[in-house]
Amino acid sequence: MSEAGSEAGGAEQAAADFLRRVRERLGDGAEGSLAARLAPAVSQLTDRLVILACDRLGRGDMTGFFEALLEGMSEGERTAWRRELSAEWSRAVLARWQDNQALRREILETILFVKALAMS
Repeated sequence: MSEAGSEAGGAEQAAADFLRRVRERLGDGAEGSLAARLAPAVSQLTDRLVILACDRLGRGDMTGFFEALLEGMSEGERTAWRRELSAEWSRAVLARWQDNQALRREILETILFVKALAMS
């Protein structure tokens, strides 16, 4: 494996480890604030997670970016993420369709208005 490939694999592993540790600490029954329980995992692995995300985005590898994030999520987190993404996509498509429909209507009305003026 190339050096870049091994670095990417290490970053992916770091991302998965980070998300696993976050889940473990969230489930930990120890007392203390959430921030105090998450601080060790965040301070140790956040930079590597950011590097992984920036690497994928910088290369335009959106599939790799989302795959790395999805692999680190639990099944429930993936389900919620997909549901939210689908709902947002649906809203965006509907908004574009309505904008295009309004534009088509305005063009049609303008053409008919000009035609009516020409005929009168």
